Amino acid sequence: MTSPPLERDAVLSLLGNRVRRAVVDAGRTLDAPVSLPRVADAVAASLFAQSETTTAETAMVTSRLELQLHHRHLPKLDAAGVLTYRTDDNVLAELDDCALSQLATASDALTGSRGDTLLAE
Repeated sequence: MTSPPLERDAVLSLLGNRVRRAVVDAGRTLDAPVSLPRVADAVAASLFAQSETTTAETAMVTSRLELQLHHRHLPKLDAAGVLTYRTDDNVLAELDDCALSQLATASDALTGSRGDTLLAE
């Protein structure tokens, strides 16, 4: 899957949410096709990489994260051509390596040295 480069406004819109930034980060290590629960686990790991959350807290957040990914974040990334998400069977079917790389580069550039983001939630 290869799409043309994303427009600047699209990049900023997609990276304007920390969950989508975590999807981009997790996408670097995911091999499609991958189930929604595995995507949620990878995204949660990215979100909590530098926090001290307990396993129970992470499990609770991951459950809510699956709903957010399914209804909001994966469809938005799908519409932008970054990935293909099949809502009928909850599978991230394909990742566009070029678009993912473009978003990852922009995300890295917009992140401060301490991991603080320059983007608003």
